[in-house]
Parts: sequence; structure tokens; C-alpha cells
Amino acid sequence: QVASMKEKAARNEEFVQQDRQFHRILYYSTGNVLLEQLLGAFWDLYTQSPVEPHHRDLKEVAEQHEKILDAFARHDLDLLLQLMREQFADARYRIVVSLMGGKGKKTGE
Repeated sequence: QVASMKEKAARNEEFVQQDRQFHRILYYSTGNVLLEQLLGAFWDLYTQSPVEPHHRDLKEVAEQHEKILDAFARHDLDLLLQLMREQFADARYRIVVSLMGGKGKKTGE
């Protein structure tokens, strides 16, 4: 999934499906069925909402997923939590901007 994200980012193509699949695989591997179901519900709501699905710098997002995968593979829980928090902070920001009618002030947005 990460390789596909990076390839699409290089072509400036969004990769929402690969992003969703990446997190599904990651959460599935934890063995926590509730977490996997919550993530599925989140993605369903998120993709059906008017929220902009991706950060404008697709290469940065693809690289962040690569870092998440690396931290997960190395069992670096501290780094993994930091990276996941950054991702969810970005999603929260996009949701708030959508609720405000698209009037965000974040750099690069």
C-alpha cells in the first residue's frame, strides 16, 4: 500500500483507497476487532462527508505512512503513537475546516 501511495503521490494522484487499506491492515494486525470496526466506521463517515480527504502535499502523506509502517515493524511504540497522533490531528483539522465552511488558516491549506 505504501509503495502504491508513493507512486500515486509522484503523479500527484490521490490515494484514499490505499490509505484506508493501509490502516485497515495495520489495525487488523493488532487483533483488536473493536478498533478495526471503529476505524471502518470512521472511514465510511469520513469519505462520505464533504471533508477534504487528503493533505495537499501527497508526497508528505505517503512518506508519513512509510514512517508509520517502519515504526510499526520496529515495534517503536513511542514513534508510532506520535505519527498516528499527527495523522489524526490532520484529520481533525480537516473536519473542523469543513464544519467552518472551508475557512482554514493552516499553512499550505
